[in-house]
Amino acid sequence: MKRVQKHFVLPALLWGVVSACGSKPVEQASPAPAADVRPSQHEEMIRRDTSEPVATPSQAGTLTIPAGQTISIRTAEGIDSDHSQPGQTFSAKLSEPVTLAGQLIVPRGTSSSLLLSKVGSDLELRLATIMYHGQALSVSTVRSLPGKSIHIESGTEISFQTAAPVVLPR
Repeated sequence: MKRVQKHFVLPALLWGVVSACGSKPVEQASPAPAADVRPSQHEEMIRRDTSEPVATPSQAGTLTIPAGQTISIRTAEGIDSDHSQPGQTFSAKLSEPVTLAGQLIVPRGTSSSLLLSKVGSDLELRLATIMYHGQALSVSTVRSLPGKSIHIESGTEISFQTAAPVVLPR
């Protein structure tokens, strides 16, 4: 009978230890406190990319046409290098709308002005202004047309590239 008791005592003892451990919540060792608990830069970028963009004070209320943007105009009057003088302005209209990220910014047909800046071995024209909500906005562009005697007829399309960003008030 002693043998039987040994077989019952040992399992009963183990059962008591196991059940006693199971009745208490097991405490896990807590990790060492992190020096920086902020999200990683990568997590922050992902979070930023999936949320709506937040306008910063420098962006609020303005749109910007970037440098290098092509703007095409159609002359409203003729330009003749034989009779025109540097500093003379000519009227024109945008022949194509200006868009940014698929959004219409300045519509086709918007009034603009050209400035004849050089006459001689070549003719240098600048897209000087674009009318935007009743304001003449300065544009930094230049277009050289080689040749001594140049005649541009009214209705001629000319493309310019912005040399610097153009800030448009909203």
